[in-house]
Amino acid sequence: MAPQSLRLSKSRFLAGLQCHKQLWWRVHEPDAPELVPDAGHRNILNQGNEVGRKARDYVPGGTLVDLPFHQFDNKVARTRELLQCDPEPPAIYEATFLADETYAAVDILERGPRGYGLIEVKATNSLKPEHLPDVAVQVHVLRRAGLPVERAEVMHLNPECRYPDLGNLFVREDVSALVEGVLLGVSDELAAQHRMLEGSLPDVPIGDHCSRPHVCPFIERCWPKLPPARSSSGAGPSCQITTSAACTASSAKRCSSTRRMVTRRCTICRPTSSCPRSTRARCVP
Repeated sequence: MAPQSLRLSKSRFLAGLQCHKQLWWRVHEPDAPELVPDAGHRNILNQGNEVGRKARDYVPGGTLVDLPFHQFDNKVARTRELLQCDPEPPAIYEATFLADETYAAVDILERGPRGYGLIEVKATNSLKPEHLPDVAVQVHVLRRAGLPVERAEVMHLNPECRYPDLGNLFVREDVSALVEGVLLGVSDELAAQHRMLEGSLPDVPIGDHCSRPHVCPFIERCWPKLPPARSSSGAGPSCQITTSAACTASSAKRCSSTRRMVTRRCTICRPTSSCPRSTRARCVP
């Protein structure tokens, strides 16, 4: 049995799916400064929590596993108690399970005629590809814990909803069939992540995964630092051209100091199609 500190969770699994090195740092350096959310990230988290709470009103009658976030084992025990109640509640909010040394907390667990429906709530306006492994790892853990999961849904915000009529605030999309396909690789990936966490920091090359589907908080540890740009003569005005989105191999832009056209070339990604770091160009005096 793995120590609790090395157990996986849904968020850890998704981080490892993006990059094993990111997961290693998240687990072995939980107090790293890169993991302290800034004001913008905290706002996003708060919005997500508010949407999650609001979604419960659209699946009424449930019981909340109301325990502190870090009390995983207590939440698992409380969920087990609720599942054994007679009568069992029609829904459980934040139901938590443990299997294969992995925790999974379900936003809404809905009791059905032949089993249970798992509902993952998202503060987005549509279903996104990265939502599927998120749901798949939950289904895997619940089934391994002995719960018959017959349906999986993503419940996201409805872009057609207009205030003050919030009757159609959410859209529930059945992703059961899509998730079954993703499930085929979940068990092996969980095992690979557990093995990796028991060893030293893995060597993972940089690439597109550093910023997809999310920018890695440790990106500055992996990507080389670029020197400040200077003019070709070593003196005079310097022109710095930056981009944080897609970066082509080269492009031109007018220098604001000399009004001459300068060429930008990414010194990191060169032939690749995208670069999550800034790129710089020299100013031609």
